[in-house]
Amino acid sequence: MAAAMHYINQNASCINCIYQESALKKELDAVRQCKKCMRKNGRPGWDPKPTVKLEFSQGTDYRGKSFIVRRVIS
Repeated sequence: MAAAMHYINQNASCINCIYQESALKKELDAVRQCKKCMRKNGRPGWDPKPTVKLEFSQGTDYRGKSFIVRRVIS
């Protein structure tokens, strides 16, 4: 079984995150996703709204582990 690929999110912000409105309403799952963004580099809790355009590339960390870079372009 292949390991799940993780994302590094660049130029991500609350404004273009799908969880923003739910987190403002104090919905627990959305608040958890926001806390991931606040506490870790690469904003692992962030997911784009449907209108956000992304550019994808692949990177490798110092251990040779691959990851996907999602960069917000608009």
